Amino acid sequence: MQIQLLQNIQKITPLKQNYITKPSFRGSDDAFISTEKAPSEYEKFTNWAKENKFQEKIKDALLNEENILGNGFSNTVYQIPDCKEYVLRIGNSSKKEAENLIKNTDIEIVNNGDKNLRGNYGQRIAEIKLKDSFITIEVLKKQEGKTYGVPPTAVIYEENGDLRAGEVPYEDISRKQQYEKSLAAIAKYPVSSYEKLIEDVLRAQRAGYAFDFENANNFMYDDKTQSINMIDLIQRGTPFKNELGNILWSLVCTDYAGTYFSNNNNDISDERKNEALKNNIEIIEKFTIAMKNKGVKFDYMNERLHRLVGSMPMMAWARSLDRETIWGKLEHLGILDREKLY
Repeated sequence: MQIQLLQNIQKITPLKQNYITKPSFRGSDDAFISTEKAPSEYEKFTNWAKENKFQEKIKDALLNEENILGNGFSNTVYQIPDCKEYVLRIGNSSKKEAENLIKNTDIEIVNNGDKNLRGNYGQRIAEIKLKDSFITIEVLKKQEGKTYGVPPTAVIYEENGDLRAGEVPYEDISRKQQYEKSLAAIAKYPVSSYEKLIEDVLRAQRAGYAFDFENANNFMYDDKTQSINMIDLIQRGTPFKNELGNILWSLVCTDYAGTYFSNNNNDISDERKNEALKNNIEIIEKFTIAMKNKGVKFDYMNERLHRLVGSMPMMAWARSLDRETIWGKLEHLGILDREKLY
C-alpha cells in the first residue's frame, strides 16, 4: 500500500522551491508606541471582570461541560460566557474539587502573567485563587482558530489502556477525518503563513517558552487570517530552543500518519489517502521554503526530525524511500545543520 501510494505521487507535477513572498513591513518585536500608556492584559481583564460579575461567569464556565473548548493530558480549557478575549484553564487533577468549591468560595484575581511575551500565544495573563484552597485557575488569552490535527494516545487513553471519558478511539473515523481536514486547510495557506509561524516560534523561545509539540492540538488554524497559531506554551524562564524539526514533526502529525496510511486502514479510500499525502507534501514544501527564507536550519541531532525523515509524508516529499537522499535534499536546500557530525 505504501509503495503504491508513493508510486501514485510520482505522477504529481514536482513542486518547485520558487514561492516568492512580498516584503514585510511588519516589525518583529518592535512597534510604534503611543505616548499614552496602553493598559496591560491584566488591567484589561480585571476591568472586564469588574463589569461582568466575573465570579458568576466562572461558575457558569466550570459547571457546564458545554463550555469545554478542549482538554489534554494535564489541563482542560473552558470558554468564559460572553467573553471573546480570554479563556480559563485548570489542571485535570483539580477539576472536581474546583467545581465543588467555586459554588460558594470567594475568588482573588492575581497578576502573574508574563509581560515579556508579546503577541497572542494563548499565554497566561492572570490567575484566579480560590479562597482557603491551593487550587489555581489560569486566565489565558483566547487564541483564534480551529483545533488542528489529532492528539497523541496519552491524551485519549488512561495509563491502563482504558479510553478516557468523552474520547473516541485513536483509529476512529472521526479522527481520520479531522486529520484530513487539518492538512487540507493549512496546505492552502501561503508561504508567508509558515514564515509567521517560524517567527512566532523564535519569539517565544527568546522569551523563555517551550512549545508542547507532542500534541498537534496545540496548533490552531485560522482560515480568516490564514495563520497557524500556537497555544499551551510552557514557561522555562530562560531562552529555550524550540527545534524546528519538532514543529514540522507536529504539523505533519507524523505519528498519526503511520496510523492513517496503514495497510489496516480500509475505511479510507486510496483516493483520499493520495489527497492527504499531497497535502502533506505541500505543507512540508512550504515549511522548508519558509525556513530557507528566514535563514534557519534543522538540527540533525533532533530525534523527532529523524522520525519525520523516516515517515511516509517526508518520503513522498523527497520522492525517495532512501533516508540519506532525504537528508541530502534538506542539506542541499541549506536548511540542515550537520556540522556536529564532522
